[in-house]
Amino acid sequence: MPQPQPAPPPGLNKNRGLGLTIAGFSIFGVTYLISAISATALIDTGFTETGRPMLIPAVGPFIAASRQSSATLGFGLAFTGVIQIAGLGMGIGGAVMLGGARKRAQLSAAPGGLQLQF
Repeated sequence: MPQPQPAPPPGLNKNRGLGLTIAGFSIFGVTYLISAISATALIDTGFTETGRPMLIPAVGPFIAASRQSSATLGFGLAFTGVIQIAGLGMGIGGAVMLGGARKRAQLSAAPGGLQLQF
């Protein structure tokens, strides 16, 4: 009969930061995918001056925005860049939190064998 596991100390969550990591990298991935699809369409129609920089993640939309004569298009491109950077920051911040939470794992020998506690 297996012995009951002791409860982890209060406030110790091995998945701390996981939701932030998933949300951040999802936001970044979706906005970059939209940016890359738009960039390839622009390149195909001959607007390489705008399309090529947009293929660069996070900073490409800012480069493309600086080359626009239309304030509305420049704002839209810059806003895409802001969302990409925010998503990337959230993802990296969540990954750092998650790594720190999982680093506190403890390996101990128990009567039934080795035991890994987070």
